[in-house]
Amino acid sequence: MNTRTQLGVTLVEVMVSMAIGLLLVAGMIGLYISQSQGSRQSLSFSRMQENARYAFELIGRDLRMVGDTGCYRNTIVSTLDATTRGYWYGAVDSQPLIGYEDAATTAPTINSLRSNVLRGDALAVLRVDGETPNIISSYTQSSGVFTLTATPNLSADDIVVATNCQTAVVGRVDSVAGQNVTTTATTANGATASLAANSRLYALSGHLYYIRNNGAGIPSLYRQDFDNGSTAGVELVEGVEDMQIMYGVDTTGIADTDGNGSVDAYVTADQVTATAPGSSDANKWSNRVLSVRVDLLIRSVENNVATNAQSFPAAYWPFSTPTVVVSGGSAVAQDRRLRKQFTATFTLRGRVH
Repeated sequence: MNTRTQLGVTLVEVMVSMAIGLLLVAGMIGLYISQSQGSRQSLSFSRMQENARYAFELIGRDLRMVGDTGCYRNTIVSTLDATTRGYWYGAVDSQPLIGYEDAATTAPTINSLRSNVLRGDALAVLRVDGETPNIISSYTQSSGVFTLTATPNLSADDIVVATNCQTAVVGRVDSVAGQNVTTTATTANGATASLAANSRLYALSGHLYYIRNNGAGIPSLYRQDFDNGSTAGVELVEGVEDMQIMYGVDTTGIADTDGNGSVDAYVTADQVTATAPGSSDANKWSNRVLSVRVDLLIRSVENNVATNAQSFPAAYWPFSTPTVVVSGGSAVAQDRRLRKQFTATFTLRGRVH
């Protein structure tokens, strides 16, 4: 009996094969999209963590050294004029730590700082630049001239602190000529420190941290730096939407220095002077604030990274931004960016017993 060899496939077999193929392709596409989305989320979150670490490294370095004048001193005298002392960077001798609650309404107006603040709190920290001390060869008190052992990296209108580890004097640089630095630290301006050879002359390091939009309209952590008598805003970390700051206060005792050296309460900047004991606002900030807790709200730069809009428990949400709206018991994001709260607490060196 003759048999016929069947060639080709039937239409049903073709349709079944195509269906199987489409299912496989759809599965592969779904897997690719899932892995791609997961990779985007992982990359965005890693960048957010890296940004938080960098921000806290800079803020923490300043806070741990707040008020440092190079070495221990019993007294410090400022020869700065009243106008300079009125700026945030002019009070290293009396209040090296300054907090601004709701900085858009309380921050200094110098160099348009207040108008540039987007939201959140601001923090100013003053200390000397201890990494580059200048060694004093001689000091003429009547004229305020310091002769150094080497040419300094100083310019006119810089603020400097000279110390012999017993007393210190703060002055503004009038001029620099080789190794000679002429300052306002004169007898006529109240300078009384006797600074012998091998005393130190330090440049002031002044930083004020705040939140503003960068040139691309992205909220970012900025820092206003004091340099050569002027201040300029420098972008540090992109994607920081808000910054909330609390201050650890020692409320024990009633005088400036009779506390027990431990934090009794965390309060906002506008509550420090009402909470802390002391004879003046400056003394309360300088003697009674022992630590600083900083909360940063950092978001991913790209949108549509999260699968769904994120939500957070409203009871633990310290921020106030239009991008995350509190409704009932939840704070709900209004887009699909990733957001995370990062918190760090810094102890102020030399203040905690």
